[in-house]
Amino acid sequence: MHKMTPQKINLTHLKQYLKSCSPEELISDIAELFKKFPSVKDYYQVSNGTLEKL
Repeated sequence: MHKMTPQKINLTHLKQYLKSCSPEELISDIAELFKKFPSVKDYYQVSNGTLEKL
């Protein structure tokens, strides 16, 4: 997982961080969040319905 510097972040910092990541790093980060946090899994299930289109 690509590491951010330890600090309080806001949306601007988050966007800068995400823009600095490669697509592979983003996939890895999101997969890790999906496994660790049920709310992330719920978000993707609600917003996408299913992940079949991937």
